[in-house]
Parts: sequence; structure tokens; C-alpha cells
Amino acid sequence: MRPYKRMFKKEPICNEAGLKLQLQEKLYNVKQDALMIYNKFYKELTINITKGVLSNRKDLDFMFDKLNSNTYILGSISSDKLNCIDCKKAHRLSPVDIYCYISDDASAYIPPIQNKKINNIEKARIEIVLDLSSILAIWEAMSRLYEALEYNKSDYEDFFNRLTPNVVMSSITHELSHWISDILNNKHIANIVALADEYGKEYLELKYKNINLAYYEVDAYIHGIDNLKKDIGIKEYNKLSFTDICKRYPALRIIIKDIHKYDLLISLWKKAMLKRMSRENLITDEMKRTKFRLNIDKLFETFKGV
Repeated sequence: MRPYKRMFKKEPICNEAGLKLQLQEKLYNVKQDALMIYNKFYKELTINITKGVLSNRKDLDFMFDKLNSNTYILGSISSDKLNCIDCKKAHRLSPVDIYCYISDDASAYIPPIQNKKINNIEKARIEIVLDLSSILAIWEAMSRLYEALEYNKSDYEDFFNRLTPNVVMSSITHELSHWISDILNNKHIANIVALADEYGKEYLELKYKNINLAYYEVDAYIHGIDNLKKDIGIKEYNKLSFTDICKRYPALRIIIKDIHKYDLLISLWKKAMLKRMSRENLITDEMKRTKFRLNIDKLFETFKGV
């Protein structure tokens, strides 16, 4: 018997049914807390970066302590400072420390895991990361007055976009939703991570070959899209195509670039996203008008041959 069969009633399989089986289809409203974290750690910083008030790494070195050579510490906050109902529920069961960084690493939720060496459960943590590479590219573009450099125009637009309020808040929402979903649903993510630590990363990916297709990642990306809708308002949101949503939520473009060569993964991801966006009323008027499937197919086509 394979180890993960002790946890799942059915074996996770690489098809649509597997995604249906695992998906926790519930949205958590964490906008108030995401906004608080953004205002406390990121708002002034991102404004100063994009306006050139901060213009090089020496400025960062002067302002912030370092965790390592490529990670700057912006600060931290405990979940007891969060006010949203679902955050309070999760905090009572399993508090989390939220660390804010500038780094080349990705944002992450690290669930509470049993430390067998000291027979203790390590406290959960969330890491919210502002992308250092994007900041450096923006500064390089500013110093060269946007001459043709290593990146093209669309790349620079993407770099600037990653520092906008709705993108940063979507990242915060994404990780908070992981924590809440995990803690309020029997620590399902913590159990998967524990199995992955012991038996290999295929348990983390649930046999989908790409972690972004796992049900818990689809769930978190939907929370990010929902945050975008709340942030810009329903009138503006309804004007967006799926391509526009990806531009405003760059994490989706990264997924598409990762999986565009694998037809089965593309099909799984499209079906999972379409169903969940429809369920949460996230299909825009523009997507309905242009037909979502055709719209997303064109987006995948832009990566063919990469």
C-alpha cells in the first residue's frame, strides 16, 4: 500500500476527476488583512521603487537587514494581529508568523510540521516576497532610459506590474488562503508536505508533474483572482479578458509558461480554472463574449516554441 493511501480515500490521479476529488471549493475573505499587511510593509516601498526614490541595491542595503545575500527583511507580523473572521478561526487552531521579504525566492506557506528530532510541532510560517529580480530590472531600465536591454517592453511592463497594489495583495491573499484552508480542513496541506518530505516531491505535486496543478494551488490562485476583482471593482473587472487577468496577476503567466508544452497538463489546468472561476462568479463579461476556451488557447499559443 502506498503511503498517501492512508490519507486519501482515493488515490490522486492525473485527470480531471483527481482535481475534483481534492478541491476545497470555498473562498475566504481576507481582503482587510491583506490590505493591512500591504500598507504596513509594501505600500511606501513599492512607490519609492517605481518613482526612483530608491534607485539601487545600496539603498536597500542601507534600509534593511539581510537574511542572506539576496534576501532583505522588511519585517514580520503574527496572526494574532489579523482581524478577518476566517483568519481568527485559523489563528485559534494554529497561529502563524508572517515574514515579509525582498528576495529572489518565491512566496510560500510553510505548514506546521512534526519535528521528529525534538518531538515537537514546528509553528507554521508565511513568507511574502517582493521579487528582487523585477526591482533590479526596473532600476536598470530607469538608468538606461528604457533602451533595448536584456528584456523586451512586455517584460518591463510585467516587472512594474509585479509591484502594483493588486498584484502584491493577490500574493498575500494567495498565501493566507493556503494557511486558512490547511488549518480549517484537517491540515491537508501539512499532511501532503510531511509525505513529500519523507517519500519525495511527487506527493507534493499529487502526481500532476507540476505543483501548480495541485488542487490546493488552484484554490489559492482563485483567491488571488477574487482579490483582483474586489480591488478594481466589478465594472472594471468585467472588461478584462483572461489574458488581461494574467497581466494583472503575473503568477498565472508563470504557470502557463511552465506547462504550455504538456497537452494533458494544459487540459487539466484549463478545466480546473474554468470550473472554479465559474463557480465563484469570476468569469468576466469579456471572457463570456470571446469564449473563455478560445481566449486561453490563444494565450497558450504565445508560448509555443519557447
